[in-house]
Amino acid sequence: MAPPAIFRLLEKYPQLKAFVEEGRFLTGYTNGGGQGNQVQVFLLRSPWAQFCIQAKAGDLLIPGPVLVITEDLEWSLESKWKAYNLTVNPSSSNHSGRNAKYNQQSRMSGEKSPSRLTTVAAEIATEEAKSFSQPLIQRYSAL
Repeated sequence: MAPPAIFRLLEKYPQLKAFVEEGRFLTGYTNGGGQGNQVQVFLLRSPWAQFCIQAKAGDLLIPGPVLVITEDLEWSLESKWKAYNLTVNPSSSNHSGRNAKYNQQSRMSGEKSPSRLTTVAAEIATEEAKSFSQPLIQRYSAL
């Protein structure tokens, strides 16, 4: 059964219903971006060894969970992906206030530190790489 956030997304974008019904979507997190802009999406589960894909923002994206779809029948990292917010209310003043404060602090400090989402995605990818390469190392060391 799909989570409530996906049902809310389908109310806003009924054209995504076929993708969801057929299971032709991925979920992940993004640091946000403007409508039509390219954004990086850190996938929760990936059919590839890579956990980050480029997607075009289908709407104004706030940092947080997203659903990504492609019209390509054979998914690949090079597919043209589109990302949509999975948050309850992307225009929430709570989120926009927090983002404005973060952006102001970033501009004032002059340095750009990695976001929490970037750090979590890197940890997931590192753990996945370790668990994938460990059996290979053991197999080759036994030869």
